[in-house]
Amino acid sequence: MIFVERLRIQNYKCFRRFEIDFNEHLNIIVGNNEEGKSTILEALHLCLTGMMNGKYGFSDVAEPLFNKDAVEEYINSLRTPNPLQPPTILIEVYLRGDDIAIFEGINNSMRAPDKCGIVYKVALNDTYQESYQKLVNSPDGVNSLPVEYYKVERYSFAKAPLTKRDRYL
Repeated sequence: MIFVERLRIQNYKCFRRFEIDFNEHLNIIVGNNEEGKSTILEALHLCLTGMMNGKYGFSDVAEPLFNKDAVEEYINSLRTPNPLQPPTILIEVYLRGDDIAIFEGINNSMRAPDKCGIVYKVALNDTYQESYQKLVNSPDGVNSLPVEYYKVERYSFAKAPLTKRDRYL
């Protein structure tokens, strides 16, 4: 049997940084309205399946997916001598169980080599670095997150890419 051991979220919707450990048998998530209960489940689903709202999340990068405080901090920093890099969404699902060695590796934020899991990452695409630099150096400035320069990656902790066809879980 496979179960989710831990979930780590960075810059996704209401969560700037969030981590939760799960019990192997039963987990109950409670909280007030608009505190992120649904976002936790959505992040788990997105990372495990690559799907959001019934569609694959590999092509739909939109600013509302990013933590608004992280976006605001980034945009404000562009008017300073040392601007920040654009925010990255990182969702990691740590797994435990039988027959999941293909998910084991060091490519996780804890750098733990004996952990198994999946990463969902939305980050600046290095292919567009030159175009991105021209954009942020322009006198008009940037008033929103330049999501057109982002890419989505989904891979195991072994750094093996996961595609729409990979339905292990």
